[in-house]
Amino acid sequence: MFPEGTKPIDEDRAIKARHHAIAEEWLGRSRIGELMRRESDLLVAVLLRLIGMGVTALPLHDSVIVAQRHGGTAKLVMEEEALRLIGVLIPVKIDTG
Repeated sequence: MFPEGTKPIDEDRAIKARHHAIAEEWLGRSRIGELMRRESDLLVAVLLRLIGMGVTALPLHDSVIVAQRHGGTAKLVMEEEALRLIGVLIPVKIDTG
């Protein structure tokens, strides 16, 4: 999403500028690992639940790929696991593209 030749420091500055309201507390080096771990834990929980339901799912960054007929199930599971693990309902969308 960044122009060719963009350096990591420029990416860091742009992200912090865009998310300035949380930048100091959440995007500093001391907390970024915690955010990454929470995202990972959430994705693993979603995958394990889907597997337990017999739904084949593949992870892709912060999402899962499932057969179109399982899209609603995957969305519901992700919402429920986010609520259980981090205490908030996150926006989850189904992308059929």
